[in-house]
Amino acid sequence: MGYGIMGAFVFFGAAVLVLGAVSPLGSMKIFFLSSLVYFAFFVSQIVSSVAALLQYGWRTKDGA
Repeated sequence: MGYGIMGAFVFFGAAVLVLGAVSPLGSMKIFFLSSLVYFAFFVSQIVSSVAALLQYGWRTKDGA
């Protein structure tokens, strides 16, 4: 679960920086902020799933 949370925070931080830099006067619409929370959740689930699959794959390659 740790990798997913880290992935979500990285995504959320990067998205806020990009939206803040692109929008005039550094302001964002409420829709973008609320949708970022949902996207961050999906990113955390994807990162957690990929990390679990990679760790499972590494464990089974050793034959144990």
